[in-house]
Amino acid sequence: MAQPHEPTVTDLTTQGALPVGLSGRLVGIAPRPNSDGVAGEVHCVRLDAGRAVSYRSRPIVTDAVARRLGLDPRPGPRGTGPDIITDNIVAFGGSVLAFGEGSLAYELAPDLDTVRRVDLAGQARGLAPFPKRDTVTGDLHLLAVDAAGEQAHVVVSSRAFTRTSRPINGPGTPITDLAITRDHAVLAAEGFVGVAPLAGSAQPEWVATGVAAPRLVHAHEFGEAVVVHVLTPSLERWTLHASPATVAREVLDPTPRHSAQADDRGIDTAPRSLWTCDDRRVVHHDLVTAKRITRTFPRGWRPGDLVFVTDAARAAEPAGGWLVGFVHHHNGHDAELVVLDAADIERQPVATVRIPVGVPSGLRSTWVPDPPNNHNEGDRT
Repeated sequence: MAQPHEPTVTDLTTQGALPVGLSGRLVGIAPRPNSDGVAGEVHCVRLDAGRAVSYRSRPIVTDAVARRLGLDPRPGPRGTGPDIITDNIVAFGGSVLAFGEGSLAYELAPDLDTVRRVDLAGQARGLAPFPKRDTVTGDLHLLAVDAAGEQAHVVVSSRAFTRTSRPINGPGTPITDLAITRDHAVLAAEGFVGVAPLAGSAQPEWVATGVAAPRLVHAHEFGEAVVVHVLTPSLERWTLHASPATVAREVLDPTPRHSAQADDRGIDTAPRSLWTCDDRRVVHHDLVTAKRITRTFPRGWRPGDLVFVTDAARAAEPAGGWLVGFVHHHNGHDAELVVLDAADIERQPVATVRIPVGVPSGLRSTWVPDPPNNHNEGDRT
């Protein structure tokens, strides 16, 4: 299949020392510049055992992009909704999948070239762009919608790619996000939130929140309740009871944030740490002591999504890992990949990698770890 020519840079300059245990790819997705938001592009930096291997960008080759760039169309079923992939990247079942609002997923090759469309939910149903992985089973939880607008909660097995599906009776507004705990699914809709058991066919109990587009960061069980950390865009903690349906809202930080990341290494436990970003700062929130630690980036530099990556050598420690993400200069031409010690963000960065081409701000970023024993195999960005 013909592929577009896009930048690949291998002579990256690093300041500091990249952690040897940090091997994988930071992959971000956003609308392709000058595409009016209808075409997506992925940007990736590959790290391998202490060295920055390469930076690469590629468009997501939907049918419209293939026609525009004169490329071969990608195989796979056609969906019942739009075909615009600009919103999210998820690593699942050994594959890297790209998502857009109401579209089918697209599978990406290790070098980011677009491989095919994938009908994850079955019946060519479109998907909400922010599925969640069960950190215990590895299963992927999706929100799917058919041509008639009927929504469903679909669970795709990580091993056999089998799926289960149950319809969702919504509150009358679109369901936009979900989070899962050991026993429950939390569903966020425009102005409402609902909670339902994961097992069985029980429908969610809905309660009004008045929040237009909440982003569910993390959920966990707390006795008979479910506790959810949410961006509204302030950072809030919601305590949900299913019957009768109630929600108690607590504002943890009123400052609007564009992204948040929890230390969610265990689905059965409350996270100790959570990190949020706005246009100048990253903040470490200790959810037990309520202490906040702030790092402000130099003027003119804007942090994007900073992703928490566990350090295997510190896995038993609170916040035992790194924050990895793109930082963008307002001139649009300079960008860096930054690695911070997640437990001590006030320290100078562990390492920074200069990206000598423009990387657009507003990327939704994901860390894709290398499989075990997959180092030193050359540039596989």
